[in-house]
Amino acid sequence: MPQTESSPISKEVEKITSFIGELPALPTVVTGVMQLTSDVNSTADKIASLILMDQVLTAKVLKLSNSAFYGRARRVSTVKEGVVLLGFQSIKSLVLASSVRELFNTSGGDEFEITLWDHALSTAICCRLIASKLRHPRIEEAFISGILHDIGKLIISRKYGDEYRELIGKFQTSSTNFHILEEEAYGFNHLQVGGSLMRKWNFPELLVEAVEYHNIWLEREEGGRHIPLNWIINFSNICSSMAGFNFPHNEIYRKNWEKGIEIMDFSSEEAESLKNELTEVFETEKQLYE
Repeated sequence: MPQTESSPISKEVEKITSFIGELPALPTVVTGVMQLTSDVNSTADKIASLILMDQVLTAKVLKLSNSAFYGRARRVSTVKEGVVLLGFQSIKSLVLASSVRELFNTSGGDEFEITLWDHALSTAICCRLIASKLRHPRIEEAFISGILHDIGKLIISRKYGDEYRELIGKFQTSSTNFHILEEEAYGFNHLQVGGSLMRKWNFPELLVEAVEYHNIWLEREEGGRHIPLNWIINFSNICSSMAGFNFPHNEIYRKNWEKGIEIMDFSSEEAESLKNELTEVFETEKQLYE
């Protein structure tokens, strides 16, 4: 992982929390589901019992299980059936995404946080689309990284309010990448805050790295069969922005789009098709989290 001797992870976290304050914790039920779905000895009964402790998660598991995505001949009426149908990894993604969704003030009509959430979800969906098309072995990890990739922006905005929103407004007419504007204003950026939060939540370092460096293209392992998870997050972030699920900034997005297409070895037609598919899937899937 890219690190410098002058700024080790512990010092970064210490600096960030000194400015931001204590980072939020994951709800107990969500933490439990994350642990159980990663345990090879776990069972659908155990996971279902834990989900049933949270009415919101229970409703969302049943909603997704009965959605058009799975085309069931008969209605799924129990959480255990839903867990079996969806699979442990999909349950993990759903539970985490639902929990993250609750952090955003979208019901109150806050356009800033609505845009942040739409960008987070659309990036996650795009991650899943790309990982599936490439037959990448970490499809759900890609989705989770996508949903969390900009969580640092939400945390910083809650601390600095209008000042931070004005910084995003400045970015829209700037030729400087946003994380650099953040560093100039605060001494750290949303990628570092997001990485710190994920470490607090005990996420695997692979996912932390994908989020913490989603604005750069990490070196591909020589002879590696699959592209780095970081590449999927990076390009999905760009694709979501190009599809209009982000704060406007056509110049920087377009340059990153062209570079990303080249690195991912996509044709222009493949990239445009992906962007159109993302728009269609997003309009359907976002209802699952409302």
